[in-house]
Amino acid sequence: MPAMIMLSVIGFWQGYQSLRNKPIGTRFYTAIGVVLIAVSILISTLVAISVNDARFEIIRLLTFAK
Repeated sequence: MPAMIMLSVIGFWQGYQSLRNKPIGTRFYTAIGVVLIAVSILISTLVAISVNDARFEIIRLLTFAK
């Protein structure tokens, strides 16, 4: 996974460098990059929560038992 992160950062940087002479293009490219990063973080968090849903249910049952 760290190799994929490094490759994506390098690819984003190269794309940004190719658009550096176009101010509107760099802003749009950066905005799209930030949106994709946010969506990726949100999806990975939701998947992690859904996989461990049974554990959260056990914790919820134990805390209400008191």
